[in-house]
Amino acid sequence: MAKVDLSLNLLHNTLAITAGFVQKQSLWSFKTTQLLKQSLYSISDPDMRFYLKVIESQLDKIAVIDYLVQTATKNLFICEFKFKNRELGMDVIHDMKEKIKALKVPKGFAPVPVLFHTGGVSFPVETAGYFYRIVDVENFLET
Repeated sequence: MAKVDLSLNLLHNTLAITAGFVQKQSLWSFKTTQLLKQSLYSISDPDMRFYLKVIESQLDKIAVIDYLVQTATKNLFICEFKFKNRELGMDVIHDMKEKIKALKVPKGFAPVPVLFHTGGVSFPVETAGYFYRIVDVENFLET
């Protein structure tokens, strides 16, 4: 098993070097000036380095907003689209609150949550009064 893992690592390293994402730097002995079996690998692609340093470490903090509408009256309509075959529960409100919390809302602007869905919403979601509008896309498309 260890031999297979070693072969896969070698293959991945070779592909990454060939693609230009990783640079292999040979090491040598100070005493003998001979090359060592060990090598140092560094990320040579600046986009990959940026992704690994900045983006990947922040993935749990990134909020994906489906659609955002800014109005002249300083409202930010934050639209969530849920296309499910089942009824949406209170977790849709929790998720939207997390997205709004992660969004840097400019001073003077008001976030306005809107839900577009298929499959229905539970009674607690409907009556919570959290969403400015809850739009059933199936009904919306019929009219």
